[in-house]
Amino acid sequence: MLKKMMFIVISIFLLESINAATPNSNNFDREQLNFINGLNIQRHNFANHTVNMQKLVWNKELQDIAEQHSLSALQSNGWRIVVATNYTNGAQNLYDIAIWFLKDSCPKNEEDRHLESKFFEHLNPLQTIIGCAKKTENELLKGYTVMCLLSPSVNLSLPSCAPFKSSCANGFEYKDGFCSNSDLPDSDQVMFISALNEKRRQIATEQHIANMYEMVSRKSTPGRLETLYIATMMVRNLIQIRKPQVVAKHCSCEM
Repeated sequence: MLKKMMFIVISIFLLESINAATPNSNNFDREQLNFINGLNIQRHNFANHTVNMQKLVWNKELQDIAEQHSLSALQSNGWRIVVATNYTNGAQNLYDIAIWFLKDSCPKNEEDRHLESKFFEHLNPLQTIIGCAKKTENELLKGYTVMCLLSPSVNLSLPSCAPFKSSCANGFEYKDGFCSNSDLPDSDQVMFISALNEKRRQIATEQHIANMYEMVSRKSTPGRLETLYIATMMVRNLIQIRKPQVVAKHCSCEM
């Protein structure tokens, strides 16, 4: 009975501490979540220029790598990256660039379009997970303070110039403006559970609590969540395949 009461008290404490979190506290980054939501709105708006557009979901592993390594080091090892001015209006700035790019690049050949697409990765339908980190202007570009890694694709799929009826790949269905094949948790739910587990690990260590299990979403069923899991595993495989020294020396990529 005492153990059960203690578990309830700890659970309430964890929930309240994370709910009351300010940006970047308790590993719950509302600024980043709002930014990712803005990127997903853009993906929704561009869905009729491509096929199989899925919603981007936050990924802790990508965020950790983005936090720990420089833009140049990651670029040299083939990571797919998008940079933004900031979390507040960075998504809108990227949208403006995307609109300009689409209008300006369409008369050009495909090779030139790819060369000019460095601010376009967030609209790549092949990418399904994302993790961002704040950086300084000296680390990125003048006026830019946010860097995001996207995965699992190492290729860029540009939207077509002419819109057409949105379509989804086999096994996916069109739902809420995106292609989906099951109910996948949104980024805020994924980050909340991640933050909750981090807090549980901290309390388990401080209070010497044994057998503190990791919490998972009840939506952990085959389908899009399995797709997300596969994408996450592909990130780990890419780390091993590319063997970027900076990541291998400084980053533990186990969740």
